Amino acid sequence: MATRWRTDRPVPRPAAVQRAAARSALPALVALMALSVLAVPACGPAGRTEPEENPLWEPPVDAEVVASADEAAKWAYRRRAEADLDGDGVVEALVIAAQAEVDARGRPLWEDGHAWAVYVEAAGGERTLLYGAFVPNGFAEAAILAPSGDGRRDVLVQERTPRRVRALEVRYGGPGAASLRSGAYYELESWLPGSAGLFSP
Repeated sequence: MATRWRTDRPVPRPAAVQRAAARSALPALVALMALSVLAVPACGPAGRTEPEENPLWEPPVDAEVVASADEAAKWAYRRRAEADLDGDGVVEALVIAAQAEVDARGRPLWEDGHAWAVYVEAAGGERTLLYGAFVPNGFAEAAILAPSGDGRRDVLVQERTPRRVRALEVRYGGPGAASLRSGAYYELESWLPGSAGLFSP
């Protein structure tokens, strides 16, 4: 009478057959390990991987509102201050501008909302945009922060509206170079009466 094997039970294999199967699988395993080593990203000097650019470091610029610093430099309302922002010993001009009309005496004619920009003008005339956005029913303001140990002075930009405050710390790294260092956002319920010049920048 013939022996029948149940299909739900494995057929036992001799130990010698199992050892042979293991030896035959060894080359494939070694090849797989070699491929995994080759897949490791290339390293820079001293075995360090090169850092990738972080999109969160991009300066807070809405390019659909403010295309460039040269565009903002044509706006009628501009205010400026001077300081060595990048710590190279040369003074730059920090400018805040709004796309608003001014009267014959240079006073801004504020409306319900305006495009605002903050940019740096280097000694050679090159302009670098640090901030650009549309601010509804409010305004933007800028300040030069105290110098760090290496002489750099970051720029604080603050948006103020009836319902939100946005505070941004931006670093100028030379012509064409700017990065966001930190940001804070606050949703407001209400301002106290008499809060400093909310609608009169």
